[in-house]
Amino acid sequence: MEDGPYRNGTNGSHDTGDSTRPAAAAEDPYALLGVPRGATLLDVKRSYREKVKACHPDLVGNDAVRIEEFKRLTRAYKTLSDLLHTEPAGVATGPSAAPPSSAAPARRVDTVRAAELAALNDLIIAGRARLDAGDYAGVETMARAALARSRECADAYVLMGESLAARQLYAEATGCFRLALQIAPDNAEARAQLDKLRHRQESGQGAAR
Repeated sequence: MEDGPYRNGTNGSHDTGDSTRPAAAAEDPYALLGVPRGATLLDVKRSYREKVKACHPDLVGNDAVRIEEFKRLTRAYKTLSDLLHTEPAGVATGPSAAPPSSAAPARRVDTVRAAELAALNDLIIAGRARLDAGDYAGVETMARAALARSRECADAYVLMGESLAARQLYAEATGCFRLALQIAPDNAEARAQLDKLRHRQESGQGAAR
């Protein structure tokens, strides 16, 4: 069977020989992740994280169907992550646009950055799967691995903070959420977790110094 996407029914009898390949080739990453075209990287990331909770390999064991769903979601996420990070370098026009000789290096840099961000996100996703399973040591291992790659990974501080809060280490958790907000002041997760800890403190359920 020929490789590559099927086009306009020109592959003759091969068109019906494998019904799964045309469907896979035609999958829309936006539709698969449930985000609209024009969604931001943050929108894509949030949707991906929510959807993989039900099919992450750390949680579903040997369930082949769910593992395949996880792979499809991950492919869609990486496709959109690469697109959203490399698009600016490829669409610059007008007098301020970089000369052609510098466009390729800029795209290579963006591609490397997108790959690094995807690797960080994989660690965060793995950490969240462990958080859902109550494996706090595993959560903190994933968070530290992400921070070893980038000290500017706000999501890793949020993940670490959520694990510490679950262990009732509220002061340490608060410190992590504050660090996340120093790096990314618009990080909604960090702000929501801080608000939750403040509410806990005000209700006398715990201390968040």
